[in-house]
Amino acid sequence: MGLLPASLDALEALIRERYADTRAINAARHSTFVQVAVWYVGEIARRVNNGAAWHYLPADPAALPGAPGSPQSVWTRTPRVAQGAEVETPCMFPLNALRALLVEPDEDDDEEMAAEWGGPLRDALILKA
Repeated sequence: MGLLPASLDALEALIRERYADTRAINAARHSTFVQVAVWYVGEIARRVNNGAAWHYLPADPAALPGAPGSPQSVWTRTPRVAQGAEVETPCMFPLNALRALLVEPDEDDDEEMAAEWGGPLRDALILKA
């Protein structure tokens, strides 16, 4: 499997085969398989988004609760691909892209959110603000 967006179809099939839902992939979050999948998806996203780079925000014991760097923040200790280091820049979280494969939208979800869930992995590559 080369490092190409087309190879995401094979990875997507493997994710759907191995994990029944988001709880299952969350439980395996630190497994070698999921970690490699996260970095693979992120590296493809980095390459297709000109100027994008990997970003990782380590935990900061001095961060206020909920602030970037705090354990409660989604930005903390989660690799992301972004156009800049600031939290507000367009970005994508590869782990969230994998989770989204396993979510079925319901009628209460807004149209934009529902379109992202359960869709092809390759649709998650474009960075969003």
